[in-house]
Amino acid sequence: MNSVNNGPRALPHLAWAGSATEAPSVIRRVLGPRLYQRLKSSYGWLKHERKNRTDIPLSRKLRMWRHGFFAESAMLYDLPRNDPGNYLSDYA
Repeated sequence: MNSVNNGPRALPHLAWAGSATEAPSVIRRVLGPRLYQRLKSSYGWLKHERKNRTDIPLSRKLRMWRHGFFAESAMLYDLPRNDPGNYLSDYA
């Protein structure tokens, strides 16, 4: 049998019957509330940091993120020298 190549195969179309505002609740149910919230807050964190242009090395940024601070706050509070526990974190 001889097959003819008609270009790339079309992917099946999956119809979404709901509205766009229902999508986050579906994702939340699939992932579970804890994982969904963690991904949502991480996305917001990364979005904020992407806009901010600081000269802090990535390893230090990650350390400050674990303490709940943005890179700009780490610079402002001089956190490597000062105790992060003395300040209200950006996450709080």
